[in-house]
Parts: sequence; structure tokens; C-alpha cells
Amino acid sequence: MDKPLVTICMPLHNYEQYCVETIRSIQMQTLTNYEVYIINDRSTDNSEEVALEAIKDDKRFHLFNVDFGNLSATRNYGLAKGSAPFCVCIDSDDRMGREDFLEILVTALEQDTDIGIAYTGITVMDADGNLGHLNPWPKEYHVEGMINRQNQIPSLCCFRRIAWERQGGYSRYFTHAEDA
Repeated sequence: MDKPLVTICMPLHNYEQYCVETIRSIQMQTLTNYEVYIINDRSTDNSEEVALEAIKDDKRFHLFNVDFGNLSATRNYGLAKGSAPFCVCIDSDDRMGREDFLEILVTALEQDTDIGIAYTGITVMDADGNLGHLNPWPKEYHVEGMINRQNQIPSLCCFRRIAWERQGGYSRYFTHAEDA
């Protein structure tokens, strides 16, 4: 396998019913040069077993068990395991809805070195399984919004490892919007 271009971190906590679909959405990507770290943090259901079964024949996937109880610490741990220049965090109940999701975001970052993060709009699913958009969300980014703790960037985005390192990773203490 070529050196990974993207490190993907997938925190996992009691999502046995969703995690296989999340894993499959990663495996269907047209950009296949990635490494995935599934970080199982204190799951009390069968999340670990279900995830291990889903990744058993895919050497790009690795599963680790931790006892953090903190989403930011879990993400930082998973990203630190990797070495790729681009990073993605995907919650274990999220999906990469298009097969070219990674390819589109990585291409944008490769084409413009001034860009530190790339993301798309999102589609949400309600409790009944109906898909829809958020009027649209995210809207245009504003620094003032972030200062006022308004999360403006979807957690499922692609960013440069160097930016994550310079920031010191996700803040363990910023829990209002820990994926910001």
C-alpha cells in the first residue's frame, strides 16, 4: 500500500447499530489511500465486536480501546496514531454520503495550500429515517460566530495535519461544541 494520504479517526461509543454503515461509507470511497483508526471509548454494547467483524479483512483499519470518556481526547488519540498529511474525523453514526467525498475534499486542499480545512453541506436524518437538509447548513463561516461558540463547520470535514498539530489538537475542555 502507498503511504496514506488521509488519516481517518472514528470515535466509537455504544453505536453498534450504526458503525457498520459508517465503516462501509469509508470503504466505498474512490480515494482509497487512507488509514482508519477506530477508537472505542467505553462502549458497553457490542460496538467493538461489530466493528471488528466489519473491518476484519481490511488492513487499512485499526481498532483501539481507550477509557477517556471525552470525545476530544478520543479524536486526538486516533489522529495521533496516523501519519497522513490530511485528517478526517467521522462520528460512528455519520456517513460519507458520496463515493467521491474524500477525493473532493483532499483535491480542494491540494489545489490551494492557503486552505486549511475543507467541508461540504450536510444531509441530516430524523428519528424516522427521513433525509433532509438544514436550511442550508453550514452557512458562510464567520470568526465572530466561532468566538461566540457557534459551531459553523461540520465535524465531518478534512483538514491539514499541520493545522491540527499547531492548534494542539481538539480541546478536551471545550465541550459546548467539542468538534469545533
